[in-house]
Amino acid sequence: KTTNSSNSTDLWRDTPIRFVGYANEVGEAFRSVYPKYLRLSYIVAFGYVGCDAADKIYRAINDGASNETTIKIGADVLIWQTFASVIIPGKTIHLIASATNYSVNKLRIFSHLPFAIRKWAPTAVGLVSIPLIIHPIDTFVTNTMDQTVRKWNWTQMKMNSN
Repeated sequence: KTTNSSNSTDLWRDTPIRFVGYANEVGEAFRSVYPKYLRLSYIVAFGYVGCDAADKIYRAINDGASNETTIKIGADVLIWQTFASVIIPGKTIHLIASATNYSVNKLRIFSHLPFAIRKWAPTAVGLVSIPLIIHPIDTFVTNTMDQTVRKWNWTQMKMNSN
């Protein structure tokens, strides 16, 4: 669990609210069936990112952190969440659903499938893929930030961003 100095539960990372950050992956999975909701799914996901960053900034201020440390904490959370919760998983699910859509609609071996299966297969494969990609992406983003931004004296503290 991720906690602050007062050992309370992190609402944005340790509760089911964490799943709100994956709204855009659901939007990408449903893109071929309901494309008009894709933008809304990204608005929800970026809203989650902003709320988590704002919460961490608020906690840092309440814990008496300096302005510089507070800015570093907020920036770290904003960067991590943007890549780990929105950009990389959104693109990954988009590619998975698009490849599935192409496969079931363009490859001859799938031409015998009923229309309903060909229509919903990209969504089903995209949704099933979401839990499989989350942990590897979180780990990748954490490790990448640990070896780059965080090494460049971005922040002195080891932050648990998973």
